[in-house]
Amino acid sequence: MGLMGIAYYTRLAFALLKARTPARRPQSFVFVFFVMMSFIVGGALVTSASARENKERSVAELIQEKTRLQAQLTEMQAKLDRAQQVRTQAQAAESKAESLNDSNAESVARQAMTLADQAIETNQRALAKDETDLAAVDALLASRSTGMPASAAALVDMLNAAAQNLKLPKGGFHSGEYLNCKFYFQGLGAELRKRGVPATGDVWSDEKLSANDIVRRIESGNGEWKPVGDSDVQELANEGVVVVGLASGASHGHIAVAFPTPPGQDLSSIPGKAPFVRDGDEHPPETEADHKLYPSTWGAVRANRVFARSAPPRWYVWTPSMSASGAQ
Repeated sequence: MGLMGIAYYTRLAFALLKARTPARRPQSFVFVFFVMMSFIVGGALVTSASARENKERSVAELIQEKTRLQAQLTEMQAKLDRAQQVRTQAQAAESKAESLNDSNAESVARQAMTLADQAIETNQRALAKDETDLAAVDALLASRSTGMPASAAALVDMLNAAAQNLKLPKGGFHSGEYLNCKFYFQGLGAELRKRGVPATGDVWSDEKLSANDIVRRIESGNGEWKPVGDSDVQELANEGVVVVGLASGASHGHIAVAFPTPPGQDLSSIPGKAPFVRDGDEHPPETEADHKLYPSTWGAVRANRVFARSAPPRWYVWTPSMSASGAQ
């Protein structure tokens, strides 16, 4: 339906409304078409333009592209919000027309809902594409500044986003932040899907699963998960591969995601040789041998700080991420 078709329905709506008595005129119906006209004519169905390959861009160009995408995301979200408002108002207009037994006005309201639904779907796709493009630009900027492979920088960005989406706290100790691992792991799954990586299995998305359930399903050998030795975990993570540490428990299990480290960084001041992980939990001083706080809510810590010595992690690699990162 193009602009001429929308204009037709707008004129039809006003013609119907003018034929009604003021006492019966559904004011929300007028609002629907005013908003719809400004929404569609204003460019609601715009999709993000394709750009050159990221690898060909300079840092300055990447920063400029990031600024453009952020502005476009804000604009697209506003247009999506307006489309959803149109849908709500059109639905109200349909109910009003139905109550007045006005089949013509009811038909026009349904057309308005159809157009709004189309606009919502199109803008949701455009918004998702812009989010994916912005994540790619962020990952490349991080890669340029840290020397990490772009896939590893993207994994860092996704793990940070998962923490932000859960509104995990920073700084100091916060009570009650010790059972987040399952939500954090599935938050990573949501970020992977935003970037077009098919994290669609139930372990990634079924909110009813407990951490123990997820551990059992990953270890059941469903084809996407393969066991990996302790010594390979950090290297794989540094290539941007998703590797998880798992432990079962009587009351609850535990899941942690291996976290990439920048090449050449001196980590000798951090005790231990275990891989770095994030699990979304705070590990309070009373649970640690050195009586220190290890807040994986906002930073990476050694795996031996998040898994009990009596229940060391079993490591599994998510094989789709190996092809996505280029790791073999």
